[in-house]
Amino acid sequence: MSSQKERVIRFKPAERLTHLVVVVTFLLLTLSGLAILKNSWFGGLAALFGGMDNARVIHHWTGLVFGVALLVALIFGYQAWTRHILSWDADDKAFASKTVFVTLGTVSYSQMPPQGKYNGGQKGWSLIVAVSGLILLVTGLILWQKEAIGSASLVQWSLPLHDFFSMVLWAGVIGHFFQAVIHPETRESLWALRDGTVSAEYARSHHAKWYKALKG
Repeated sequence: MSSQKERVIRFKPAERLTHLVVVVTFLLLTLSGLAILKNSWFGGLAALFGGMDNARVIHHWTGLVFGVALLVALIFGYQAWTRHILSWDADDKAFASKTVFVTLGTVSYSQMPPQGKYNGGQKGWSLIVAVSGLILLVTGLILWQKEAIGSASLVQWSLPLHDFFSMVLWAGVIGHFFQAVIHPETRESLWALRDGTVSAEYARSHHAKWYKALKG
C-alpha cells in the first residue's frame, strides 16, 4: 500500500478520551470562571449554569475533573506522552526555537529538522499545559477551600496565580486550535483525535523519527 493511502495509529482510544475530557472541562471552566469572576463583564454567563451559585459549584467540580484527567495523562500515560515531552534532543530544541514562525506559516515544516512523535513545539506546549494545569488545580483547591485553609496570604496569592495561568493556557489554546484546524500543513493532525490515525505520508513528513521507528 502506498504511503499516501496507508494510515498509521497515532493515538489510542484512552489518549483521545483523556484529551477530550481535558478540552471539554477546560471550556466549561473558562465559561463558569468568567461568570463568577468578581466585577467581571461576563457575569451574564452565570445564566448558562442556572445562576451564580450553580456556576461556582460547576466550576469547582469541573476543575477537579480537569486536574484528575491531567494527572492521569501524566502518570498513566508516561510511555505515551510524559516520557516524550521530558526528553529533548537538538532537533527538538531547534524546532522549538522557531515554533512561532512555523505556526504563522513563515517557515515550512519541510525546512525543520526531523521530529519524533511530538515535535519541539508540541513538547513545549505539553509542558505548559502540564505545569499550568497543575498550578490551576492547586490554586483552585486553595480558593475553593479557603475557609478550611485559614491562610489569608495563601489565598491572596492564589487568586492572581490562578487567573494568570488561565490566560497562559488560553493563549496557547488559540495557537493549538490554529494549528489543528486552520494551518494548511497541520490540519490533517485533527484526524488523529477522530479515529486515532494519520496518513503515513503525514507521519513521514512531520514526524520522521517516529515514523522510522514505527517501520523498524
